[in-house]
Amino acid sequence: MELSRARIDRLGEAIKSGELNDVDQSVFNYLRSQWAELGNEISNKLMLEFDNDEFSVSLRLKNLETIRAKLLRTTLRLSSLRDVVGARIVVNEGLSRQNDTVLRSVALFGDYAVKIIDRREFPSFGYRAVHVEIRQGLYLGEIQIRTPLQHEWARSMESLARLVSREVRYGGEPVVDTYSPVVRNLLLNSYRNLVELGRRIEMSEVGVLNDTAELFQELITINSLVIEIERKVR
Repeated sequence: MELSRARIDRLGEAIKSGELNDVDQSVFNYLRSQWAELGNEISNKLMLEFDNDEFSVSLRLKNLETIRAKLLRTTLRLSSLRDVVGARIVVNEGLSRQNDTVLRSVALFGDYAVKIIDRREFPSFGYRAVHVEIRQGLYLGEIQIRTPLQHEWARSMESLARLVSREVRYGGEPVVDTYSPVVRNLLLNSYRNLVELGRRIEMSEVGVLNDTAELFQELITINSLVIEIERKVR
């Protein structure tokens, strides 16, 4: 199937409207197969490169609804979404190992158009990581590279977002009106604690604080609490 950025972006408008005709659905299915192919290539290269390292490498591919949500939430066009497909690396140490992994990943994809987005320098509502954007022709993918602390914070916020609205990940307020007062307070406190922990992680990374083990344990405690609440209310 021959595609252009203009055709991909027209599909994006149809996805935003929630009204895909048969042709749109066919184009989306083809596009998703190309994203999946790129994702598999990224993942395979990374696993070969880092096979002897104690890293966690995983692959993900957004579905139609999560793509639609992002298009509605942002001003991005479908052809510009870099995180529809990609891999995630969680390094087993801190910033030094993360920086080394970023450089190795960039070198590994030297034949592609590569761009580094450093969310440590420019955090996104508490989210910290380094993203490496990979472009292969019309198709974009990315590699998320996180330290254990960054990953645990993101994982905890993702767990909380399932209960209080995904918008908290992008600066929105938690929605807790449907819960009992006890659960509501637990969720709001978890949210406030995660925001504060995000600030402390930043201070830890720049050397102002030295409490990595304590931060990690607090994040695990919050995530465990949120998962337990989710189990009981679902």
